[in-house]
Amino acid sequence: MSSERITELETKLAFVEGTVTELSDLLYRQQQTVDELRTWCRTLAERMTAMRGNDGESFDGHEPPPHY
Repeated sequence: MSSERITELETKLAFVEGTVTELSDLLYRQQQTVDELRTWCRTLAERMTAMRGNDGESFDGHEPPPHY
């Protein structure tokens, strides 16, 4: 292989390695966001359950109208 071809391949490899690193970092940040959102949703669901109670009544203590 010529040195010109080797240089070209090394350049492409460096670009691919940089892209993989960027994508890995992005995926890590997205996973952190997903984890935070899951925690947030779980907290909201627990709050809603606590507000509603176990008997299924609405928040103000009245049953919802029959058309719901």
